[in-house]
Amino acid sequence: MKPSFMMTAKFIGILGLTTHLGRRLAKPLSALQLQYLEILELNREIFTKPPGKRKAKKRQHLKITENSS
Repeated sequence: MKPSFMMTAKFIGILGLTTHLGRRLAKPLSALQLQYLEILELNREIFTKPPGKRKAKKRQHLKITENSS
C-alpha cells in the first residue's frame, strides 16, 4: 500500500467540533493514529488549531556516528 492511502485510511472519520469553548475532536485518537502523528513529527493539535496557532514541536536531531574498528 502507498503511504498516502494508509494515512487516508487511518485518519478517515475524524470529526472536529467547534463550540464556544473552542475546537476539539469528537473522539480521542487511537493509539495507532497517535503513532502515525509521532512518526510524522506532528501532534494532535494539527486537527484542532489553525496553522500559525500551533506550538512548534521540537525536532529531534539524531547524530550518526561511524564506528571505526
